[in-house]
Amino acid sequence: MGAKLHHVAGRARGLYERAVNDLDRLLFAVLLGVSATAAMLVPATMARGAAARALTFAVLAAWLAAAVRVPAVVALGWKGAVIGAALVVAATALRGWSAASLPWLASFQAVRLGGLARLVAVRGGWLPVAYGTTAAAVDATLAVTGLALGVAWARGATWARGATVAWAAGGVAATAWVGLEQVRTVRPTPSFEQLGAVFLGPLLAAMLVAAAVTALRARPAPAA
Repeated sequence: MGAKLHHVAGRARGLYERAVNDLDRLLFAVLLGVSATAAMLVPATMARGAAARALTFAVLAAWLAAAVRVPAVVALGWKGAVIGAALVVAATALRGWSAASLPWLASFQAVRLGGLARLVAVRGGWLPVAYGTTAAAVDATLAVTGLALGVAWARGATWARGATVAWAAGGVAATAWVGLEQVRTVRPTPSFEQLGAVFLGPLLAAMLVAAAVTALRARPAPAA
C-alpha cells in the first residue's frame, strides 16, 4: 500500500513539474514575442514620413526574419554585419528625430523588460543562473531608467540631456558586456539567446546611440 502511494505521489509530482515547465515555456515565448514585435514596430512608427516608416519596417522585418533563421552558432562576421546594420538603421532614422522624439527614444528601451524572461529560463534550467539573473537585472534597470528619462524629457527637465547621454553610454557598455558574457558562459547557446544576440541586442544598442546623439543635438522643451 505504501509503495503504491509513493508511486502515485511520484507520478503526480512529475505531472506537476511538467505542467509548470510547459507554463514557463509559454510565458517565455509570450514575453520574447512581445519584445521582438515591439522592437520591430516602434522604430517604424517613430520615423517621419510614410516612406521612411515603410522602409524602416521593411528593414527591421527582414532583419528579424534573418535572425530567427540563423544557426545556433553565429560567426563573428555575421554578428558584426548585424551590428553594422543596426547602426545604419539608427543613423538613417536620426535624420527625422529631434528633441520632440526623445520621450519616445528613451522610453523605447522599455522593450528590455522582455529580458525578464531570462528569469523564467533560469528557473527552467535553460540558462546559467549567474548569467540569466545578471542579464535580466541589466535589462530591467535600463528599461526603468529609460522610462524615467522619457518622462523627464516630456516634462522639460533641464538635467535630462546629460542624464540621457550618460545612461546611453552605460547602456551600450552593459549591452556589450551581456553579449560577451553570453559568448563566454552560455554553451550551447539556446535559439532565444541567439535572437537577442543578432537582433534585439544590437538594435537596442543602436537606439541608445540614437538617443544620445539626438540629446546632444537638442535640449528639453520648456514644460507647458
